[in-house]
This record gives sequence, C-alpha cells and structure tokens, in this order.
Amino acid sequence: MTALNKTIRQKIIDSVIQKGTTIPARKQELKKKTALRVRELDLSRVPAEFGPATKTLPPEWFPLNGSSQMNPKACPDSYVELSDEQLRTQWMAVVSYEPFRHPISARFHRKDFIDQGMDHGARPPVKKPDDMESWEAVLADLITEAKKIRADEAQAREELRQFLQSVNNYKQVLEKMPELEKHLPDYSKPMPLTVPVGPILKTLGALGFDQSKDGPAA
Repeated sequence: MTALNKTIRQKIIDSVIQKGTTIPARKQELKKKTALRVRELDLSRVPAEFGPATKTLPPEWFPLNGSSQMNPKACPDSYVELSDEQLRTQWMAVVSYEPFRHPISARFHRKDFIDQGMDHGARPPVKKPDDMESWEAVLADLITEAKKIRADEAQAREELRQFLQSVNNYKQVLEKMPELEKHLPDYSKPMPLTVPVGPILKTLGALGFDQSKDGPAA
C-alpha cells in the first residue's frame, strides 16, 4: 500500500479543496463581484453627458479603460489568490474588467486605504480624515467576504494536514476516512476476486474433505 510523503499529502489536500469543496466556486464568484464593482466605480468617474455627446464620433478618438490597480491588501481578489508572503510583498494588484471609453480628462485613481495617517505639517501632528472613497472603503464588504473564504480554506487545509500527518499510508487513510479515496493520487481500488465455492467443495468433498468426525483418514 502506497506510503504517504510530503508531496502526496499536499496533493491530497489540494484535490480535496479544489474538487471536493465550494471554495473554488466562492472564489470565482467573489472575483466576478470585484470586477463588476470596480468597473462600476471607475465608470462613475465618466461624466453622464460623455456618451450622448460622443455617440456620433469615432470611438478610437477616446481611450479605453479596462482595469484598476490597488494595494493587494485593499483588493478582495488578493486575499483568495495570494499566499501570506505574496500578500505582504506584492507591489500592486490589478482588477480587470470589460473596457469602456472615457474622456481623456477622466481620472480613476483612488487612495488605497481608509486611514490616511498623520498630518505632520500640523503642530502638533494630527490624524488626517478617513478617506471613505478609498479602495479599502468602497470594497469593504467584498474584502470581508474574501477574508472569510481565505480563513475557511486555511482551516480546512490545516485540519486535513493534521489528519494526514496521523497516518502513514493509503490503507490507514481509507480505514479512517474512506471519503478521501477519490482524492488519493494514482490510487486504483483493488478489484475483489469472487470465486464460486460450490465446485471447490464438490471436488474436495469427493476427496473426503470435512466428512470425517474423528480427523483425517489414515
């Protein structure tokens, strides 16, 4: 029976999360909502009169916008895509969406975080007002949802890791948690051999099998 090692344990965990849970679907739904929200927010920076005023003009006269950048910690997608290390070190996250035309003068930049820190130009320094138009503020509910997905996946992975550390091979896995059978890499379920016993007993019976009450004949 196949022995477990670090690689096999990781493959089992990945398979369970990807094929056996709702985590991937929740991530996809979150990313879809993030893209729609960011597009809506960016599109709100385009004056309402822009479309009617330019509908007879060649569209190539105007630039396209199809994404926004932000700090990963202000981006819902980052919490379900990046490792802890990447979340700490990645410079920017990009949210892409269906492009739209806009006037050259339109500006889509936002601050990343609600907390704008201290104003050190004042004496004594005072806290700057919270920026409720920052990415962190306008995506707050989606960031909360993303953190919940991240936490749920982390908990499931850790509990699976602890279980798999308690067993040494496929046989023990199947004895304790048969539900994992389809997630075992390169595992083929043994085919039971069913042999009719009637003919065997007939053959052995003709040879005196199990007919003597006092033991084998001399």
